[in-house]
Amino acid sequence: MTNKTLTIILTGLLALLLAGCAQPAFETPINPPDQTGVQSSSDAGANPSGSVAEPDPALIRMPAGLALVTGGGEDLSFFALDGTAPGDIRLPEQGMISRSTTHIAGAYTGKPDLPVVYFQPADFGDCQDCGLWLLDHGQTRQILQFNNLEAVIGVPGEDLIAFVEHRPLMESNILRSSMFIGDPASLPSAQPVLVMDSHESLGIVPVAIRLEAGTPVGIFYTQRPFGIGGEIVFDPLLGLFYLDLVTKSTSEILPSTSAFSSLSPSLRLAAYSLRATDNEKGGIKIRDLANRQEKFIETLKDRERGAGLVVISPDDRWLAWLEVRGGLSTDNFHATIRVGNLDGSDIQDYPQEAFVKIAQLGEAIWVTPLGWLDNSKLLVGVRSMGRDSQAVNLSMDVLTGEIRYLAAGLFVGFLYP
Repeated sequence: MTNKTLTIILTGLLALLLAGCAQPAFETPINPPDQTGVQSSSDAGANPSGSVAEPDPALIRMPAGLALVTGGGEDLSFFALDGTAPGDIRLPEQGMISRSTTHIAGAYTGKPDLPVVYFQPADFGDCQDCGLWLLDHGQTRQILQFNNLEAVIGVPGEDLIAFVEHRPLMESNILRSSMFIGDPASLPSAQPVLVMDSHESLGIVPVAIRLEAGTPVGIFYTQRPFGIGGEIVFDPLLGLFYLDLVTKSTSEILPSTSAFSSLSPSLRLAAYSLRATDNEKGGIKIRDLANRQEKFIETLKDRERGAGLVVISPDDRWLAWLEVRGGLSTDNFHATIRVGNLDGSDIQDYPQEAFVKIAQLGEAIWVTPLGWLDNSKLLVGVRSMGRDSQAVNLSMDVLTGEIRYLAAGLFVGFLYP
């Protein structure tokens, strides 16, 4: 196995632990810790609708295809939504290509010629070559040099990205996170839009870029503990915050005691998880960011590992999530994908056994809701347990329950027209 293949296997693994939490007290403001370079909003716990306005649904882009790592980690292949493959591009050996380290930086036209922004890590050669790189029509060039990436996100179908560099300051026992936003042309001279120093080893993680008339006006972000170990099932994301790029102030959307899961494509809904305790039911909560109303869906009774990986349909009608019991390395591990209306009615359960026959990867599999192909079709990733490079992607129609095979490969992201 090559170093590159091993890196892709390790970074593609959804090593995820649902952080235990009680139901948060939303009326109590809690500012992100130790921020510098920005002004903290004095009303961080207030209704954010003044600075995070409800977006125009007409501006939501629908996926046109998938990008998957194939060929044993050597290629990035593009697939249309019907499973046809227009082609692929050969990946540079040094690149780390995964969902959290890569952005497809152009509109999909049905041809395999999309530019790709990717991260090159410190594990490969001289660190002068570490950082963000652009792969475009077979040519590569370095955009920015730095050593440690927390995550990169981008605007669908465009080259605008936001990313976070983290830097442990050993002498002061601080983890410094610096967030940048820009395109390949502007990033080399860009200054960080947010810097956070954490004594609790919390790094900031960008979630989504908010646009108005095509101009970035804000960034949603969350926090993640740095360097944690153990068996991780759900990503321990803590809280949800919003950086206003115009005023340079931050607002708290969900407090850091909440286990954030995801934002809807409309940026109108935020999903987070509650772990079952002696006094609280475990489940999923969906918050409307405009009016602060919430919906709660309780987990199945035997899901002691909790729930997470929530994905919401583009029309904000459906949500899908994962519920788990048992340990990843034990015989009693079991995962169920659940799908329901936003109000919690008409929930359908799809245990991992429902995907075994069509995936053809054996019975020991890990299933993941990856996102929505349209307003009623869910993209499901299936991987062999313990052999993460063996992965396929399935389409599930939530109206009919039909599951069909799409393509093999590790999911990197959606393609947009």
